[in-house]
Amino acid sequence: MKDIIAKCLPTYEIVDKIGEGIHGSVFKVRDPFKERAVKVVPIRVERSRLYKTETDLDTKVSQDFHAVREYYESIKGDGVIGVYDFHLVDKHVSKKEAEAHLVILMELCPVNLHDYVIDRFPVSCGEALFYMKSLARVLERLSRGGRSSYLLTDFKPSNLLLSEDNRLVIGDLGGLKRLSSVSTITNAQFTPNWSAPELVLKGERPSLFSAVYSYGLVAYYIWEGQLPYEKEDFIERIRQIKENGITYDNPSVPADVHELILQCLSFDALDRPGSFEEIVQRLDRIDEVSSRPLPVLKTRKTKPLEAVPRKEEELSATLDMGLRKTERAARTVSDVLKEPLKTWKEPRTGMEFIWVAGGTFKMGCDDQDPLAYEHEKPAHDVHVAGFWMGRYPVTQMQWKAVMGSNPSHFVKTPDHPVEQISWDEVQRFLTKFNEHPKSGGVFTLPSESQWEFSARSGGKDEVYAGGNDIGDVCWFKDNSNHSTQEVGLKKPNGLGLYDMCGNVMEWCGDYFDEDAYKKASRSVDVPNRHVMERAVRGGAFNLDARRCRAAARRRMAQGLKYINLGFRVVIVDEL
Repeated sequence: MKDIIAKCLPTYEIVDKIGEGIHGSVFKVRDPFKERAVKVVPIRVERSRLYKTETDLDTKVSQDFHAVREYYESIKGDGVIGVYDFHLVDKHVSKKEAEAHLVILMELCPVNLHDYVIDRFPVSCGEALFYMKSLARVLERLSRGGRSSYLLTDFKPSNLLLSEDNRLVIGDLGGLKRLSSVSTITNAQFTPNWSAPELVLKGERPSLFSAVYSYGLVAYYIWEGQLPYEKEDFIERIRQIKENGITYDNPSVPADVHELILQCLSFDALDRPGSFEEIVQRLDRIDEVSSRPLPVLKTRKTKPLEAVPRKEEELSATLDMGLRKTERAARTVSDVLKEPLKTWKEPRTGMEFIWVAGGTFKMGCDDQDPLAYEHEKPAHDVHVAGFWMGRYPVTQMQWKAVMGSNPSHFVKTPDHPVEQISWDEVQRFLTKFNEHPKSGGVFTLPSESQWEFSARSGGKDEVYAGGNDIGDVCWFKDNSNHSTQEVGLKKPNGLGLYDMCGNVMEWCGDYFDEDAYKKASRSVDVPNRHVMERAVRGGAFNLDARRCRAAARRRMAQGLKYINLGFRVVIVDEL
């Protein structure tokens, strides 16, 4: 394979073999600037009545090659792995057959859905719904063309990939086997464990309804990390589902999700959802908030709060980095930067901080709140000591000033929030940021209580950070144009803090405890889990209004990275 790849991609070297199936082998390759994946597919055409001569055989190989290219052009787009180039190499034609290798250069996806779910089980409710929706949307796009639509015939989690920017994509282009000859369309390859009863038991051709059944099995796997009745063979599994339905070990599966998956797994094809458009609509309703209108107002950039006049030289002297340890212990940040000074700018990065006076507030939601999730109840009294909160989420420019690189997906302006950073990477950022002493204070992530107290303008009863009109203060899925936005373009909240709701979700320092509010304690024990889960707050550009509330909480494994996940910094007394 090395020689075959070298013939058409001489600048790339093979790093590793990352997959092999009946349709070819996949390799990880790289050149001096990037990494890619290469799929090598053998093509073989035997002599037949239609292809008698060497010229006929040669022509058939060329036709298959161009058919593959046309096929990709017809399916490329959201949810399908990116393909950069096609090559036909090593063609040999004899009187009996013609052989060649199709070499496809495509984007490199680091993990498949099968391994991702197993390694991080159980994935959060938000992640599971996200992947169910992503998959349903691409299947809806591919299947909407009627007779010319495309259906996956080998539909399983190992053929679904997560890209570098956490998109769910179909990794096996499928259809390659259908393009080599007409006869193979009626004998499409499928995996019985992931296939519909009519394919397995009756030998029927794949259809939209059989794809819906496979979707139901994949959706179940996302939540459970296994198939229903995993220990049974595929025939017994079909019987058990038909007679007994499905059950879950994962208690966080919403009832509406269970109902949808169960309908997808109906034994009678006509009892299943009639289209993936219907599935998408039902999934969207699961996350919908109440019918209360949420106006989207015209955005405008407001002027930042004015700092109380004070010479920077005086402030620098007060925060002299040469202060002795005893002085730092005696004079905390809150002692040095007292009222009436309200703001402070960190000199290396320009990061702005606002003083948040302490207080006691009702954290969480009342039991009667129709927007609240169970892990946001009940509302309970929490006291927060004073601290300094970053005015904006950390920007790409500020991250680069400390770390020397920019990991973000949306690289548009230096003032866009940094994203695609894990909680662990944030800790490395903070370690570097704290290398220069700061008169008794440390940079760190906010706790959930600090975050919510700040977002609610000092503990006020606000739905979003700055009020109850989401469009005025928040970038969310209805107004963001599917992207993060430059920080500070929406209205600030009552403390002068921007983008606390929407734009990017923000890491908090706490471990995530679903029952923390019932315990009415901020002292959360470390979970006994292999993958630690941390709290994130604030919602994001691609989430709905309910997820962007000031009280909304989510969990994320601390090693995960997302295009909608960033952070902001607080300054507290010595830890």
